[in-house]
Amino acid sequence: MQLSLLSYHGGEPLSTAEKSYTPEIDTPMYNSLTYELHYPTEYVENLDEVPDYPISKLTLFREADVEYYADKYLSPKWENKLHMAKSGEFWIDCLLPGINKATALNAIMKHLGVSREEVLATGDNQNDIEMVKLAGTGFAVSFVIRSFSSALKNG
Repeated sequence: MQLSLLSYHGGEPLSTAEKSYTPEIDTPMYNSLTYELHYPTEYVENLDEVPDYPISKLTLFREADVEYYADKYLSPKWENKLHMAKSGEFWIDCLLPGINKATALNAIMKHLGVSREEVLATGDNQNDIEMVKLAGTGFAVSFVIRSFSSALKNG
């Protein structure tokens, strides 16, 4: 199964599993993808030119108030169709139900033939909760967000 990633922030790149497409260059996101992460990026005049990919994840990036933006604009329309989890200070991952880091970890465990008790996982954000709960031993890093810590204590 091929999973693809779609990430969009205004004029910022639209990213797939293979490369990013952008209608603008020299933006903070473009520079990060291209020069820091060395991710293949292609200029397109219009994002309609991007090939059609099956989408499994949408990542929302906002330099301020990402949770407010997601609650106000995404949750009312998508809360029953997508699982939303904060994945960093400026990031919210929006995934299809049942797709998360635990899904990937479970597939890896099955492939390697290891049990939960043989797995250790660490996390720091909401998008790590299911994975850390699945692992036989789970840790929160020292700079963990409050909702992550609460979820582990209650689950």
